Amino acid sequence: MKTKDFMYDGEKKPDLKKLSTNGKEYKLDKQKTIEKTAKMLPRLGELQSRLYAESKEGLLVILQAIDAAGKDSTIKHVMSGINPQGVIVTSFKQPTSAELATAFCGG
Repeated sequence: MKTKDFMYDGEKKPDLKKLSTNGKEYKLDKQKTIEKTAKMLPRLGELQSRLYAESKEGLLVILQAIDAAGKDSTIKHVMSGINPQGVIVTSFKQPTSAELATAFCGG
């Protein structure tokens, strides 16, 4: 797997239609991925501290998948090695009717 396939430097507008939404092409082994992630967690914490100290750059992680595809578990495992105060998790889902009503009523 090439990390650069998943990087965006902000120089040009990404063409989301060209990005694959199917990870099967990478033929990942779940157990090996879990082991590699566990080894990288201390480094992730260190890098988070550096990003915070410099106050110049940030990291945006976007997970897109159908319901029950493991997005929450992915966040739990990958982000377990960093300071939760430096993480913002936002769900981009269709708003409920109550949320829409609140948005249009100014409340």
